[in-house]
Amino acid sequence: MVKKNWVKYLKLIGVMILMYLAYGVASYVLFTVIGLPQILDSLVQIVLGVYASIFMVRGVLAVARDQQLEIAEFLKLDAKTFLHALGASILFYIVTVIGFILLIIPGIIASIMFGYYIYSIVDKKTEFIQSLEDSMNMTRGNKMKIFLYQLLIGIIAMVAIGIPSAIVAAIAFGAMEGTHMEPMIILVIAGLVIAVVAIPVSIYLGMVSMSGQAYMYLKMRAKTPLALKK
Repeated sequence: MVKKNWVKYLKLIGVMILMYLAYGVASYVLFTVIGLPQILDSLVQIVLGVYASIFMVRGVLAVARDQQLEIAEFLKLDAKTFLHALGASILFYIVTVIGFILLIIPGIIASIMFGYYIYSIVDKKTEFIQSLEDSMNMTRGNKMKIFLYQLLIGIIAMVAIGIPSAIVAAIAFGAMEGTHMEPMIILVIAGLVIAVVAIPVSIYLGMVSMSGQAYMYLKMRAKTPLALKK
């Protein structure tokens, strides 16, 4: 999916970057220059996070279904969809946090079990409680597959990003201790590693992760018809 649609993914990621850059500028003006209460900034982050998730899921599902990207349409958002996504997100994070407090494993299970709620809301227009129930039904019998996929992505990221970065950092600091290397040189080395390795690999793995999530959703969706409440 990524090999075939990487241009579409770059468009989606580009819109997300612009979205958060705009937020960064607005946040600096409102909360640093003007001095509005920081709690408002936290609320804005929550709202933006939910909005961005809806946008990205719309785009990823379009890619998975081999449809044209309609960026302008994906950015449009009705209040009902947003409120259901916001309510479901709050419940999801509460349940997940409680699960992690209870010895971590319940949190992992909860995050997988309810993790497809946003797909249900975007794709099937479900309400916030129903979206969590729908995700629970879809992931029944599939939790181990989803967990192993997420674990594999994490291992690849650690090997492809974490280990090279750690090696370069160790070499740089070792050289600094032995030859009194200037801190600026270390920053340049770190910057090159980030630019050449970390960012491209992170973007690619992000594309792969999004493709996998959408692929699994469509497969589970086909086997788990939505149980609409009367």
